[in-house]
Amino acid sequence: MPTLRCCYAIYTEGGAPTGAFTPPASGTSAQLVELPELATAPSADELFGPHAQAFSRFSARRLFLLSLTREVRGGAGAFFAEARQVLLEACAGVSGFGLDVLRLWPFPLAQAAEALPDEPLAEDLFSVGFTEMGEHGYRAETVGLAKLEQREISFEFKGRELLEDAALMCGHFADWVMEHGHRVQHGQSMAYGFDRLVFFASEGDAGGAFRG
Repeated sequence: MPTLRCCYAIYTEGGAPTGAFTPPASGTSAQLVELPELATAPSADELFGPHAQAFSRFSARRLFLLSLTREVRGGAGAFFAEARQVLLEACAGVSGFGLDVLRLWPFPLAQAAEALPDEPLAEDLFSVGFTEMGEHGYRAETVGLAKLEQREISFEFKGRELLEDAALMCGHFADWVMEHGHRVQHGQSMAYGFDRLVFFASEGDAGGAFRG
């Protein structure tokens, strides 16, 4: 069975989230810890969503990590709805920012209920970042597919008009891996319309580090 994973970094002005949240369902592991060092948030160009700039300017005093994992069979919506509820209960009344670690998506804790969907679709679980490379076109990279215990995707293409198509292709891939419920292997292929995509792992025996 695939393992789903959800991690939230919680940056506060001094307050602390509570561990007195409703115990998650049987089979789900939840852990809330305060980190001894205030880790620096990623630079603004690595963050996604409407609150990225506000988060980069936020001066936090304490940092906590809330992580949940569970092996599942079938749909993933119930697990992420449960993770969302745990986060809301843990951070009720706490001032600061949350960061969806595996998606690099920051949000004000006060707006967490609106920022995080109840039962996210596959394309809501991750982000796709694009880097313009001049005459070499664009580079696309996913952030957040690790929630589904999958490898992240990186590919290059030419033509600004293909940006939306590239994002849709990544969404289709997320739907596909959730439906099949197992980790994509090096050399595996996937149908996409009239085309077939072949995946090559860049880490381990198949190559170097993903972002190396």
